[in-house]
Amino acid sequence: MQQLHLIQSGCQQWIRQPAAVQQSYFAVCSSLAIYVHAAGDHRLLKILPQHDQQLSAVCWSPVDAKLLACATTKQVIKVYQAENEAVVYSTYVRGTDTVRKLCWSTHDEAVLLAYAGSAVGCWSYRTGDWQTLHTFRATVTCMQQSASATRLLAVGCADCTFHLYDLLGRKVRC
Repeated sequence: MQQLHLIQSGCQQWIRQPAAVQQSYFAVCSSLAIYVHAAGDHRLLKILPQHDQQLSAVCWSPVDAKLLACATTKQVIKVYQAENEAVVYSTYVRGTDTVRKLCWSTHDEAVLLAYAGSAVGCWSYRTGDWQTLHTFRATVTCMQQSASATRLLAVGCADCTFHLYDLLGRKVRC
């Protein structure tokens, strides 16, 4: 295995989800920018600046390879059109905790799932609607949507509990 020296200056330990990969591109976060590279030859294609907002998470859309979502430590989620470096959607997430992870919903391609502190929420970026799905007793440490049962979201918490959440409204306990 050959090591690649692609980590940009400014990468910080608080960035929970510092990189995102898809078939043609990968993105790496530094403190204030996202560096988009070609997957094949690793050349730097774009730099998406965040100005005064430190990044906390980044992910590519599984449906539209040109859309890249990111979250900042100031509770802002943005969706970029990576080709023209434009922010096409943006929202402020109410609350005091930083968004630590983003993932695109496999149930609805226009929805981003996120967690901050003990809350898991979803954002329909086309309509601008933010909804807190559930607030857990402990801090959420990880989440992943099921690839086969797209209505289910697995959530792990700091108190060593695991929950399956039905995205259509019914929580399933494990």
